[in-house]
Amino acid sequence: MADACDSLRIRLRALEAELKDSQPVPGERHPPKPPPYLNGLIRQIETSRDELNACVESLMVRRWTVTGNTFLGALSIDRAIKRFMFAHDIRALSVAIAKDGEVIGAL
Repeated sequence: MADACDSLRIRLRALEAELKDSQPVPGERHPPKPPPYLNGLIRQIETSRDELNACVESLMVRRWTVTGNTFLGALSIDRAIKRFMFAHDIRALSVAIAKDGEVIGAL
């Protein structure tokens, strides 16, 4: 399934293939020093991996599952909970609303 991180995955695969192609073939004489662009290529791969990890993480954070019965005011409470979870990097949370000792709603 395609997602917003696909372009980063493609770029990372291309950079890794370029790195592999720059390596000497077994049995081939190794060059005395690495090609001048090798360090830059390795930095690009590290940066691309970091960007991909951040992208995947952001996709995971944006998936919301709301269970329980809906009730009047549930949507505004849900929005406030989502803002709180984003602000404090909380991945999972359960909320139950009680009145006079009886649960009247759950999110």
